[in-house]
Amino acid sequence: MSCTVSSERTAPPQELQLACRQANPAAEIVVCRSLAEALDRAQHDPFVVITGSLYLVGEALELLRRDPPAATGERSLNEWTLKTSP
Repeated sequence: MSCTVSSERTAPPQELQLACRQANPAAEIVVCRSLAEALDRAQHDPFVVITGSLYLVGEALELLRRDPPAATGERSLNEWTLKTSP
């Protein structure tokens, strides 16, 4: 799925769709109006990968209500895992 992000530097989803289609013509590509719409459409998928800018990842964390721990160094960011309630 392709969507925009709240940034002046965002690429239109249609441009990303074209690039994805050129890279893999057989891939299913869905353009969404927002990340919220994309996450809603993917809510029943067993595995979802979010890739893009840090703006997009940050927006995804907010929408998913996941807060990373206070960074104490680069290593802690690399080892972040979701802590669930007992």
